[in-house]
Amino acid sequence: MSKKILHGEKVYSKLSSARINEETLRWVNHNINVLNGAKHEWNIIPKFIQ
Repeated sequence: MSKKILHGEKVYSKLSSARINEETLRWVNHNINVLNGAKHEWNIIPKFIQ
């Protein structure tokens, strides 16, 4: 739900491979934002950053 609020529900690419890439990049961006928020709000540091 939070990904849809931030990035919207539509995929704007016309080619099927570009649609997959766009959606994958949206998930990556969303996950990075969640990790960043956890680091700054709750002082949680993921193991791969340490």
